[in-house]
Amino acid sequence: MRFLALCLLPGLAMAEPEPVEPGRFGVRVEVPEGFEAEPPPANADGRSYLGEAGARIAVFGRHRLSQPLDAYLADRKDALGGEGVEITYEASGEDWFVLSGEGEDRVVYLRVEAAESCGGDPIFAHLRIGYPTDLPDRAALEERIGGIAATLSGC
Repeated sequence: MRFLALCLLPGLAMAEPEPVEPGRFGVRVEVPEGFEAEPPPANADGRSYLGEAGARIAVFGRHRLSQPLDAYLADRKDALGGEGVEITYEASGEDWFVLSGEGEDRVVYLRVEAAESCGGDPIFAHLRIGYPTDLPDRAALEERIGGIAATLSGC
């Protein structure tokens, strides 16, 4: 299992990251100092963390069942559109895709990978990073997102 180490905001101290409970799908994350875990969802699909200035990190899994990745990509595009997000970037590979865009006052980055749960079940592992469009030093965060996302995986 690889871990996702996040240092999202300039000036945010990066303490020794601590692994957190991965939830039932086994998608794990390490978060930097300054991000507070929100209460876990009742279904234990993953975790969300709220940082300074409204940045939010969410890491979670969903059952893949028999849905092809390209169909799930279309579903996520529709879902983001329903949130008022205009997709400005899209990329994909054999077992992953990335969507990002901007809504009225928020930027959203979503990476999804076809993976396996710790029990060997097929899942979609998700990383979603959202932050205000007026985030201080937004460019510094955006330069880091690709490297952060490259570490996402299931069990």
